[in-house]
Amino acid sequence: MSDDNKPLPDIMLDLETLGVEPNAMIVQIGACRFDPFRGETGFISSPEGSFSFNVEVNTDDGVIEPATMLWWMRQSDDARRRVFSPSVIHGRIAQGLISLVDWVARQGRFERVWANSPSFDLRLLKDGWRTHHPRLFGIPSTWPFRHNQERDFRTLRKLGDSLGIPEPVRVGVTHDALDDAFHQAAHTIAILRHLAATTKVDPERPAKVAAWVHGAAELIDTPWARRGGIDEAIKLFGVPTRDLAPAMIALGGREPAAPAPDQAAPGRGG
Repeated sequence: MSDDNKPLPDIMLDLETLGVEPNAMIVQIGACRFDPFRGETGFISSPEGSFSFNVEVNTDDGVIEPATMLWWMRQSDDARRRVFSPSVIHGRIAQGLISLVDWVARQGRFERVWANSPSFDLRLLKDGWRTHHPRLFGIPSTWPFRHNQERDFRTLRKLGDSLGIPEPVRVGVTHDALDDAFHQAAHTIAILRHLAATTKVDPERPAKVAAWVHGAAELIDTPWARRGGIDEAIKLFGVPTRDLAPAMIALGGREPAAPAPDQAAPGRGG
């Protein structure tokens, strides 16, 4: 297999924050690189294979929500030490974002970026990047993740739960961003490998199914879906119903009916 045809690695991102709204303050960034179908574990052994940055708490850089601070007080001592201890080196969010983008650049090409979920973690990071670094060295700065590379670990995890795929044993500290990123990557590897083995398809198909599930899930809470349009939503995405039935049930929908043999499912394009 030529280098051009080799599967590219993925990136898993995780944040710890002091709020749950789009303007929340970020206090920790964690990321790791992995390849769902490479080697025994799927992880790429390299000193450059992970990234961690603790962000200095500063009210100029985001909103602190009292309810989230109370939530942090209920977390483990280890988690709070990892995030807030004065003995840990902290930097401003602007520095953390530059460090993250530099780390991503050193990874070379990659296939997908996962988060739990992208609509929160990646949005916070991208908004922060646009705020602090609209231009670097006089040149408009470029955010390293394209919209079509974003994948939702939260939805994939729901799919795994619906199929009875066990979650890997956790290693590390819960709510440490880097340890969470590693655990989410391990869970992603387990689910995608299970799907590849049980569906007997090419390794890329489970990731495509996950993307389809993500798209269909966004329609479930719409009035259209509540009126019973889930079947049409699935047809719109052009996904075989056998792939999405477990996911729809897990996400609160009902098992979709298969289209009649004489009805062609509409696609997104011509």
